[in-house]
Amino acid sequence: TKYEAALKIQKAWRIKAARKFLLNILSLQYEKHYDHPTNSYFYFNRRLQESQWHKPLLFGPDYDIELTGKGPQDYAPKAKITSAFKFLLMAIVRSHSQNDIELST
Repeated sequence: TKYEAALKIQKAWRIKAARKFLLNILSLQYEKHYDHPTNSYFYFNRRLQESQWHKPLLFGPDYDIELTGKGPQDYAPKAKITSAFKFLLMAIVRSHSQNDIELST
């Protein structure tokens, strides 16, 4: 009946709203951090002041919180070319171009 269909829709909506509320509460309690030496993420429980390596089970497989602080991309080596490196690179390029000229003659 229409009444039973409406009840099912309301129940599904309430379950979804309750899950969203629970995830919001949990998101306030936990922080997600990146540990550079182990190349892993960990979760810090603000209320208990405890860390754990695995994602809290209540988040489920499809939900995760945003990273707090630095992530892996912040530890990537920065491309910085020094003047000594530029000089060395130009010397290598010149020597290769001279070798190409000698080989072609």
